Amino acid sequence: MRLQHIAQVAEIHARVLKDDFLPSMGVNFLSQIYYPSCANNPYADVLVAVNGNKVFGFVNIAKDPNQYLRVVIKKNVFLVAYYLLKLLLLKPNRFLEAFFISRSNLSKPEVAGEIAFIAVDPRKQSKGVGTKLIEAANDIFFNMGLKCAFTKTLLKNQKVIQMYNNFGARIVEQFNILNKTYVYLLWDVKGKNQK
Repeated sequence: MRLQHIAQVAEIHARVLKDDFLPSMGVNFLSQIYYPSCANNPYADVLVAVNGNKVFGFVNIAKDPNQYLRVVIKKNVFLVAYYLLKLLLLKPNRFLEAFFISRSNLSKPEVAGEIAFIAVDPRKQSKGVGTKLIEAANDIFFNMGLKCAFTKTLLKNQKVIQMYNNFGARIVEQFNILNKTYVYLLWDVKGKNQK
């Protein structure tokens, strides 16, 4: 992701994943704190699908899921605390949901990549953009020597789950938080020539 893409990525994230935790902190949080921190984070990458200068999709990956959020928080500790406090006061259920998700324990291998977020502009969905973004993420994971990758999503996101199933993903855990059912998906990472 180039720095000039940050505002567009944040807008797509806020619009397409509006029921997610980070967008509930506001598009300013995404564009001024979260994505700039990802752009300079050795443990994260944001891959974008572009046409000219127009971003129409992205995938945010964690090369080391245990470290990438620590870097985001450490670089912006006071601003993150401000946005979290604001969220706690204005949307306490969303804050609790995020807290419980962060505390959920996935039974995953020690060394695995994570697809933290993936979103495609609705006008470009069902055209293979998400699949290409996952392929690009898998290539990075494979080139790093990672053997598997994981993500979490709502069980109701059946189209998304099917897209991951095309990569061999399987549901390894299911959990409920505040009347929402989430699943962890895990798959073996394969290089371009190992389909």
